[in-house]
This record gives sequence, structure tokens and C-alpha cells, in this order.
Amino acid sequence: MTYRGVRVAVLCAGMQWTATAAADYDGYELHMMCSAPASTPFMLSAGMCLGYVVAIAGVLRDGPVDGRRACIPEATSSDQIQDVVKRWLDRHPEARSLSASRAAVRAFAETYPCN
Repeated sequence: MTYRGVRVAVLCAGMQWTATAAADYDGYELHMMCSAPASTPFMLSAGMCLGYVVAIAGVLRDGPVDGRRACIPEATSSDQIQDVVKRWLDRHPEARSLSASRAAVRAFAETYPCN
């Protein structure tokens, strides 16, 4: 499945996850979701992380977010995208107090800088 196909599938599967709930997530919750094993009973958390970070990566591919840019290669898989955010949050526990979206944007901007 292509990156775009994964993004569409995950976003469609997560329709119950409202914009209000997404706005309430912080870096701590994102880190917990991204650290969850992709097996039952944690599959939903892992899937929510995947959908969240893949959507943010897609928005960043279209232009800057919060004044930050990221040049994420088109060939980057959804698993790699998820791993970037998880590892960045592992290395930057101080950033977990940020909103989930700001933490993910910073992770991508630092990992895939535009030159």
C-alpha cells in the first residue's frame, strides 16, 4: 500500500476521533500512543499514533506549519514516519509538554531539515 493509501485508510478508520479530542492531545499522550505495541489490546493506540503523525507529515509536505518546514522524502514509509516521532520524543522528554501537533512538527523539522 502506498503512503497516500495508508494515510487515507488510517484517516477514514479514525473518523470517530474528533477534532476536539485531537486538539487536547499533548506530547506525553502522543509518546504513549506511539510507544504502544501494534498488537491487541494496544492496536487502537498504535493506530491513532500512526494516523496522527502521517497526517501531520502530509500537511508539512504541503508547506510550513507553525513557521517550521520539513522536507520529508516521498519514499518515507508510514512506519518510518511514526518511528521518527517516537524516537524524537524519546530523546526530548522536555518537549512532551508541548501539544502533540507541535511536538510532531518539531520532530519532522529537525529530522528532515530543508536545505
